[in-house]
Amino acid sequence: MRLGLGLTAGITARDDFANYVPLPIVLPLFSAGYKNLNVQFTYIPGSYNNGNVLFAWFRYGF
Repeated sequence: MRLGLGLTAGITARDDFANYVPLPIVLPLFSAGYKNLNVQFTYIPGSYNNGNVLFAWFRYGF
């Protein structure tokens, strides 16, 4: 069993913020794994009651 914490970075553009000007974004990344299987999460913040997303995926290494 292992746990991880880190950062992920990317570029985004939004209609409601800066009229689709590309913006860099840094998000927290959390992971938990056992043997070859990992589940990873990141949180994408939004405004009040709009756009708050917890994004998760599985990763299997072989």
